[in-house]
Amino acid sequence: MTFSARRATAIAAVAALLSSLALATTPAAAAATDEFEAGRYIVTLKGAAVATYRGTIPSYRATQPEDGKSLNPRAKAAAAYADHLVSQQKAVAADAGAEIVTSYTLATNGFATALSAEQATEIAADPRVASIVEDELLHLQAATPSTDYIGLSGDNGVWASLGGVQNSGEGVVVGVIDSGIAPENPSFAGEALASASGDAPYMDGDTIVFDKADGTQFRGICQAGEAFDAGDCSTKLIGARYFVDSYGADYIGRDRGEVLSPRDANGHGSHTASTAAGNNGVSASVAGRDLGEISGVAPAAKVAVYKACWSGPAAYDDGCMTGDLLAAIDAAVADGVDVINYSIGGGGALSTVALTDQAFFGAAAAGIFVAASAGNDGPAESTVDNAAPWITTVAASTIPSYEATVRTGDGQAYAGGSIADVEGVTGRVIAAASAASEGAANPQLCGPDTLDPVKAAGAIVLCERGVIDRVAKSAEVARAGGIAMILVNPTANSIDLDIHAVPTIHVDADVYTALSAYAKVEGATATFEDGNTTGRPSPVAPQLAGFSSRGPVLADGGDILKPDITAPGVAILADGRNSEGGAPTFELLSGTSMASPHIAGLAALYLGAHPHAAPSEIKSALMTTASDTLNADGSAYTDPFGQGAGQVRPARFLDPGLLFLNGVADWNGYVQGIGAADLGVEPIDPSDLNLASVAVGSLAGVQTVTRTVTATRAGSYIANDVSIPGVEVSVSPNRIDFAGAGEEKTFTITFRRTSAPLDAFATGTLRWSGSDGDTVVIPLAVRPSIIAVPRTVTGEGESGTVEIPVAAGETMDVDVTVAGLVQGRVVRGTGTAGSAADRHVVVVPDGTTTARFELAGEVAASDLDLALYKVDEFGGLLYLDQATSPGPEEDIVRRDLEPGQYVLDVSFLSGDGDLDYELTTYLLGGDPDVGEPKIDPAKLNLQLGETSPAKVTWNGLAQGFRYYGRVLFGSTGASTDVYVRTSGEPAAAPGEPALSVSPGYVRPGRTFTVATTGLPANAAYEITLDDATVVRGLTADDGSAARRLTMPEDAAEGTHTVTVSAGRITLAGSLVASHVIVHDVFENVEYLQDGGASVSAEVMFGGAGTVHTTMTSTGGTEAMREDLEVYSDPMFDADSARTSAVPLTPGAYVVRAWIDGVDGPALLRERAFTVEETAPSALSLTQNPDDENSVDLVYDNSVGAVTQATIRSKTCAGPVVFGSVWIDKPRVTATFDLTGITGVDVLVDGQLAGSYANPGNARCASETHVSHDFWVVAAAPPADEAERAAAGIELTVSNRYPAYSSGFDLSAGYGADIYGPRFHSEQVGHDRVTEPGPVVSRTFPADEGTPFWVRAKYEVLTPDIHLSAHRVVYASALTPADLQPVVDPVDPGTEQPTPGTDEPGAGTPSAGAPAGQTGAGGLAATGGTIATTAVIVAVIALTLGTALVMARRRRRA
Repeated sequence: MTFSARRATAIAAVAALLSSLALATTPAAAAATDEFEAGRYIVTLKGAAVATYRGTIPSYRATQPEDGKSLNPRAKAAAAYADHLVSQQKAVAADAGAEIVTSYTLATNGFATALSAEQATEIAADPRVASIVEDELLHLQAATPSTDYIGLSGDNGVWASLGGVQNSGEGVVVGVIDSGIAPENPSFAGEALASASGDAPYMDGDTIVFDKADGTQFRGICQAGEAFDAGDCSTKLIGARYFVDSYGADYIGRDRGEVLSPRDANGHGSHTASTAAGNNGVSASVAGRDLGEISGVAPAAKVAVYKACWSGPAAYDDGCMTGDLLAAIDAAVADGVDVINYSIGGGGALSTVALTDQAFFGAAAAGIFVAASAGNDGPAESTVDNAAPWITTVAASTIPSYEATVRTGDGQAYAGGSIADVEGVTGRVIAAASAASEGAANPQLCGPDTLDPVKAAGAIVLCERGVIDRVAKSAEVARAGGIAMILVNPTANSIDLDIHAVPTIHVDADVYTALSAYAKVEGATATFEDGNTTGRPSPVAPQLAGFSSRGPVLADGGDILKPDITAPGVAILADGRNSEGGAPTFELLSGTSMASPHIAGLAALYLGAHPHAAPSEIKSALMTTASDTLNADGSAYTDPFGQGAGQVRPARFLDPGLLFLNGVADWNGYVQGIGAADLGVEPIDPSDLNLASVAVGSLAGVQTVTRTVTATRAGSYIANDVSIPGVEVSVSPNRIDFAGAGEEKTFTITFRRTSAPLDAFATGTLRWSGSDGDTVVIPLAVRPSIIAVPRTVTGEGESGTVEIPVAAGETMDVDVTVAGLVQGRVVRGTGTAGSAADRHVVVVPDGTTTARFELAGEVAASDLDLALYKVDEFGGLLYLDQATSPGPEEDIVRRDLEPGQYVLDVSFLSGDGDLDYELTTYLLGGDPDVGEPKIDPAKLNLQLGETSPAKVTWNGLAQGFRYYGRVLFGSTGASTDVYVRTSGEPAAAPGEPALSVSPGYVRPGRTFTVATTGLPANAAYEITLDDATVVRGLTADDGSAARRLTMPEDAAEGTHTVTVSAGRITLAGSLVASHVIVHDVFENVEYLQDGGASVSAEVMFGGAGTVHTTMTSTGGTEAMREDLEVYSDPMFDADSARTSAVPLTPGAYVVRAWIDGVDGPALLRERAFTVEETAPSALSLTQNPDDENSVDLVYDNSVGAVTQATIRSKTCAGPVVFGSVWIDKPRVTATFDLTGITGVDVLVDGQLAGSYANPGNARCASETHVSHDFWVVAAAPPADEAERAAAGIELTVSNRYPAYSSGFDLSAGYGADIYGPRFHSEQVGHDRVTEPGPVVSRTFPADEGTPFWVRAKYEVLTPDIHLSAHRVVYASALTPADLQPVVDPVDPGTEQPTPGTDEPGAGTPSAGAPAGQTGAGGLAATGGTIATTAVIVAVIALTLGTALVMARRRRRA
């Protein structure tokens, strides 16, 4: 049935029902008068309404629509019959002496009227009347609170089973890491904290103490700050702290209401905290609408907040720094919370053991349940965050919500959501794109200033969701005079109940096409109605929210299934923010941020019933009792990468039947198994981690996983058949019996690929049916792979063999090869917690294919980290990678390192005493292969589902070393790392002791390398700088040591001594500290348009001081000698400076640069180059054949230069316009509109290349046309001295919005060096556009008689590129005299105006208007005005002023 037909059928059904009810009613005439009271009534007549009329009256044709068609109320037959009904209604009313208030004809035949008791009795007796019903006051629809929806309230709800609201969560503390809290909200109301101990929280000095249900104490603080004091805490809010060290207290957005305290300036934290554990029975209203009472999931639980998220100066600065989050997690653990809610994320998980995952490992190890949001980046795959297995990751689903209907003029109706009072809003409808202001980019999004008030005023505007804040869209509609907004999702997403500037109904993507098409129809109209009045069912719930992030998690092998569970997260009503002492507020928000606190609150309920439950027990209970969410058609949604185990069902989770328990030992085994760290424990296959879900990231034919379950009561369970497309699944045993609670049983699940596609996940669900009718749910996901091999194998001995099991996912032959073995380079060291990092140097040789760096700390209870840097060409350290797992073992593997010097930093984070370590480097492909490794067989004949061995053998390895290699399995992409260790002591390395120090010159505060060879193996050594010890360590197995040291910031210029001592051996070297370093020098050859060459020297340097430069011919003739006083920002290792340019004839030359060293010239850099012989370029300027007021420019760039020509135009009214054109091709052409322009000069290389006088009849037109995207108008200053800023000239700079830019940095300076001093600079912001947009102008004064430049620097950000670009105009010197109106010859055909002088930088290029004539109005450009004497407008943009930010001219290739 079509949409229209469904609507027609619904109308007919309603009308038929009314008629049936009327016919069955006892005639009202028989009723006594006292049965009616004076009031408003709905009177229904017996005749059919328009929608159901079948043509029973000869004079009127049938109007009921045929099946499959919709009612057209404007059709002649419908209008005629409606008029007939109105006349009947008027007759009935008139006979009773009543007046019709509202007439109904389409769906109902009746009217509303005010009647006395006598009139009501009379109408009831009228034979034409079917019924008379009092006009009721029907209240606005009420949505279902999320706590009601998931079954917490009511006599049979979870709260009742726990002893009532007052006991639900009692004795439990929920910690919320978020944006703070609004303590005035009644959701957090409690009694004042007393000093006497007892059951209620109390004060112990400055500490808030609470005796929890598990027998331990919570001990927190109420941290005072701005707009927040210790009195804001209570027996409900028992902890409030803030963490800002990483974000920066000076950076918070005070202008946006942020304060340095636990107070919530965003609303997000208050919303999540009240959702999880807010008080019960709190009255809430939004936008003046009473929405009933709300409650937290665990209303009796206590709340502790840890503010780590901050509002910044702008919305894009809002967020939470990792350092602050880690501090907040640490504080929550220290305080003793029982549950943490973490509604924070940062995109798809790249690791399951990221820094915050590691912190939550510690929290879970302390017995704290952690609920975290999955993220809002759905429906894209692999976007889920917070992927660690010890975290419960929560997806978001819908609940029944506040509905409203858009009823369009074509008879259609579309249901959506709204919190506003929309009833009765009616008007014309217009698509935002049709109401766009001129030049607006993406107007369908209703961004700021994109709607034209002339088009949008009085209209209901259809806006698309996306990019722009939803409430900003309605604000734009209001600004443009729109009366309402229809917000439509272009793709499936949530329906959000925001507070808008105009009445708004938000609809989903299923009506996008229909509404978008209708909004473009001339005369389109719409009416808003409260509730779902479409006649169709409301959307089914729960549905997975479109925004909810999806799995699979690809990090660490893909063996963890996320998200875990789904909870309500769309249009959730909870607390908002308020200022200090301000009235509480409430908000309807959507996001997985709203779903996570539901699970946190449920965890608190579980702990209230089971105070000693472990985090894994709670997680298991939630997951195994879940049920599928729904598709829009009501069918089951079964994708575990969207919903996890499914929608939470708390009714059963307090006694789930079976539990999947796991703890710290299991998590350590998982970390060991994925290779994230060597914790010294037995690894487990990640798929065998005992979770209530199963994921196999690489199913090579067949794999069996094991699970152990613990019963919560006696009973039996039978495994239902499992369906995974293309995969056979068997469960053994398929029946498990339990005699009582606490009993454990183990079962296995075997997956065998049959036809499932390779490298793509296939999913299903295992359900255990219990003897008591319960069902235990376990989501499954497997990804068939072509083969599966172990990540690593290990062997021992100078000769030996190791076997690699190869499991086959296909029947095929695979070539097997081995790379290596290479000898590991081992260095040793020690440190203490918090001490400076040890910095080791490694030289990576050419040919290195794999570089593996492994750190092994010897103290198990310590935390060491490893970081990798590259020493760049300027001696700086370029960060490349780091490993930061929570333990003493780290490794970094890179397969992309170029030859060069690298630095490994070992950091000592925690641990007691001396923290000894070994750091091993393997350089596969770079270091020589040893041990003659062989693989057998070289070709494997694999059979699907079977495992075949591949053996690696070696011999002749040296004693006392470690070795590394890789076994590669053909084109499958699979590989296994091979480690071999030999016993004994390494042989002494040959060679005499030697020391090298590099570089020889270094700036204070910069680093240098000290390297030794030939020292005893594993010997203690000490390095001193000027007799001060700077580092100690142990030599490597080969007697070498290489460390990266830092020259002190306060080191004096001159020679400094370095010594290395190891036992009785002392080696000495030296280096020079210099405040300036020369890195390189090269030539800049600029081929000029006259065929000559201008050459300067470009020096790459660091620091501050004098650099000497020369340029000589190969015959020894000196062409240039110049000393540069240079300075670079201390933050950077290199900068560049350029000498003056000198003219050179064709020939060979050498450019040199150096500094004064301790013994004469030092750091001499030189480069040879050639100046080629070139022919001059040629310029022609001719009148355009089609327009006498246009000129054609042709520039034959025979020198092949890349430069910029200045176009200088003189207006008749006086001002001079400067623009530019890029000379970057062999032949450059352009056409310029000279309307209002008497002539132009073209300047190349600062020289006049050509002039043109405009003979056209519009040369002195009142409106001047400009053919540039970026230009400068120079005008005489205002005549009124009071208006003058200063003596000089006035500049107006105009810039057309560049595509994919959001603004530009405008600057101006004197001369021609755009990197030199500036006399004007400002930032100019504008809307981001996808094609060149409107023009914006700025006016400021400048000195006369001095050449100047203006520049617009901007960022271009597209889906594919991100680059910095600029537009520049170089202008010649001007005086006010050059800017006066000029005389236009009487006969331009016989007496051409003089186009200008031949001198470089001359003033006005041509003559103009008759003396004394003034232009019409002030000089204006789009986006601004300036007070002078012409009108200047931008015509077709030539996009001639755009270039990458580079020097003005580049050398030829």
